Amino acid sequence: MKRYIYLLRHGNPGHPDDPRRCLRSTDVSLSDYGRGQMEKSKNYIRSFPWTRVYSSPMKRCIQTAECLGIKREELVIKENLREMAAGIWENLTFTEIKEKYFDLYEARGKQLGTFAVEGAESFQEAGERFAACINEIRRETDEHILVIAHAGVIRGYLRALKGKEHDDVMDFSIPYGGITVLTEENGVLRLEETGIRTADLLDDNEIKHLYQKCRTPENVIAHMEKVAEMTVKLVDRVIDSEGFCEDDRLMLYKAALLHDIRRTEKNHAEKSAAFLRKEGLICQEDIISGV
Repeated sequence: MKRYIYLLRHGNPGHPDDPRRCLRSTDVSLSDYGRGQMEKSKNYIRSFPWTRVYSSPMKRCIQTAECLGIKREELVIKENLREMAAGIWENLTFTEIKEKYFDLYEARGKQLGTFAVEGAESFQEAGERFAACINEIRRETDEHILVIAHAGVIRGYLRALKGKEHDDVMDFSIPYGGITVLTEENGVLRLEETGIRTADLLDDNEIKHLYQKCRTPENVIAHMEKVAEMTVKLVDRVIDSEGFCEDDRLMLYKAALLHDIRRTEKNHAEKSAAFLRKEGLICQEDIISGV
């Protein structure tokens, strides 16, 4: 019998425009932005067929569950689902880390999967801890499982699961609120999709943030807005005869607003798609449906 194991990264504890920070073992709460993010994702995440929920003990994971309408008594807390420790880098921005610990930062870049500063865990160590906990959970129940955890430990775990090189740990897309899909059949785990998110998150502010993240020029944004406008006009001509619903119309509109987001780069179509996949916005239709 096949069952599903869903690994959900918690919502954002900050705002997308905040400086990137090495926020690992600090037990911070979700931000208002992150709460809104998870509330918009509620129906989508609850559409997957999980029946039992496990969570890291950290506030941002428990609050993510609350935003999804999961009661505290429905959660099974597992200590080993917590995020990897960052040691002396904890709660510093990455700009501060580069300035204060440049040599260590350079060394980490050369041994990303196995390097750890004083008081920290490596991705390998954290992934092994997470794997042991997932295996414990698998023995406890044969139900479909939702696990609410963190990007670092999930990446360390998936790297080993896929048998990739230690330093390929960042190849996996694990955005805030992204859900990674595993299947288990005859005791064998298979990774189906990583970090997918609902398109409901793509409001005007999120789209603006994605433009900023890619440094998309104004003329390219204007081009995409024009394409989106024409797309809607074309859809409206066939909406009755072809069975389009309003959700389809909105999805095509948002896709048009993002289709050339990296147009100034070589092979921009492939790079645009790769960027949107990393953000959890492109996935396989059969995985979205959770069947």
